[in-house]
Amino acid sequence: MVDVLSGSVTENDSLKYEYDGFDVNRVACKRFPALSSFPIIRRLQNALNFHSEFKVAINTIKGLAKEAPPDLIHIFGKNNVTAAAIHYANAENIPLLIELCNEMPSPLQHIPFPYKTWISGEANTKHVYVCISERLKRMCISSKVPETNIWCRPNPIDEGIFRPVSSEAKRALRKKLAEFALNDKLLVYIAKYKHIKNHRFLLEVLARLPKTFKLIIGGPLAEKGPFKKESDAIVSAIKNDIERLNLKPRVKMISGFQNNVHEYYQMADAYLFPTKEEGLGTPMLESIASGIPVVVNKIEGITDVWVENGENGFILSLEPRIFAKAIIEVLEDF
Repeated sequence: MVDVLSGSVTENDSLKYEYDGFDVNRVACKRFPALSSFPIIRRLQNALNFHSEFKVAINTIKGLAKEAPPDLIHIFGKNNVTAAAIHYANAENIPLLIELCNEMPSPLQHIPFPYKTWISGEANTKHVYVCISERLKRMCISSKVPETNIWCRPNPIDEGIFRPVSSEAKRALRKKLAEFALNDKLLVYIAKYKHIKNHRFLLEVLARLPKTFKLIIGGPLAEKGPFKKESDAIVSAIKNDIERLNLKPRVKMISGFQNNVHEYYQMADAYLFPTKEEGLGTPMLESIASGIPVVVNKIEGITDVWVENGENGFILSLEPRIFAKAIIEVLEDF
């Protein structure tokens, strides 16, 4: 049995639930979910948030240990809860899997003063960092994590779901989801509404393409938490750009988590990936598995690992004219 411990940046309540056959224990109880813009107050709030979540996380792990002493703890990310799991695992000499999924400068945990005087954010030699990309692996190595303590593997892709479909199935999906002509060139990009995902760049690209090219753009919205303001601002800016560039007949916006995201890949002619930074880029892999060529931003250790120019897509710099030219070329070649 494996218990999964996690924090959260969107929720602020602790919860136990099951996901994909695993028991997940979410610890989220920040006293100040919205931080002050004044540095001194912000540091104090961060310290109090750390105290709250660290304490609950330690007690959660101890509660699990009473039921059955853990042979292994699996923790995601870099946050207050991860720091608590590392501290507990070090004290009890329990192996720990620390899964890194997002771009970060260092795998070491940030411990605010005064807690860092007795709490260490460093993992011992029994712990393993699970890196979902070569880029994250290199980051760990540069932070003095022994390579023997790194397991580098991408997120698994369910090829039973993400797979190529027939022309007939593709047309059926377009009738169901696209609202464009069946002979249009359909481009897709689905990602969280965050600045680093770079949705607006694709509108500048679309404006440089023939009118037969259409775009489905969107993804999950941050409905609460610290990213809500950013998410709302991006959606508003996208709508303004669509009006400014006269693209309304050529763009379909979608919002929210898409349970049928594989269908959007399967009906597309190309998947676009202009994100500025990424832990791995799972949608890129899902699109490739679906037989759809991708046009991606060059991110060393991420996109250049999976995309071969002219084979399954193109790797490019973020310039709208260059992206537009590559999209035309990729649809001629595939």
